[in-house]
Amino acid sequence: MVAAKPTISMLFAIVLFSSAAIAGDENGRGEAAGLQKIPLPTGLSKDTQFIIYYVDKKFEMMHREMDKRFEMMHREIDKRFEQVDKRFDEVNKKFEMIINLMMAIVGAFAAIGAVTIGFAIWDRRTMTRPFEDKVKKIQQDTDKLNRLIEALRKLARHDPKLAEVLRSFSLL
Repeated sequence: MVAAKPTISMLFAIVLFSSAAIAGDENGRGEAAGLQKIPLPTGLSKDTQFIIYYVDKKFEMMHREMDKRFEMMHREIDKRFEQVDKRFDEVNKKFEMIINLMMAIVGAFAAIGAVTIGFAIWDRRTMTRPFEDKVKKIQQDTDKLNRLIEALRKLARHDPKLAEVLRSFSLL
């Protein structure tokens, strides 16, 4: 039992030093960064050397497995980010389509409004032209009638019969 105590304490020290060698030093550098393994004390028994070798190999396997897992996780995260980027691109394209559609709708309503206003102006002008022509003709006729009445009034000063007719129509 006395020989077992140093072996257990030695094994515990090896496990701690091996994990420190794999994890890295205080600067964050590990085996991958060039950290050399801790030199073993001389004069160890074959069993102790085998245990140390076995524990060291076990830690190396665990380190490789962790690296593989981290690589897989990294690839999975990259895939998810790519998917998210694709979704954002799709959403951006849909927003662009919606904006273009809204601009087309606004343009169509603006064109409809402009055409309606243009038609109303054209219709008013077309409708008022015949009215204006009639008013001008009536005004010309009225001017002629006024001149005719004025001429008859002048004649009525010398002709009593004409004066009587004009008075009966209240023109004198």
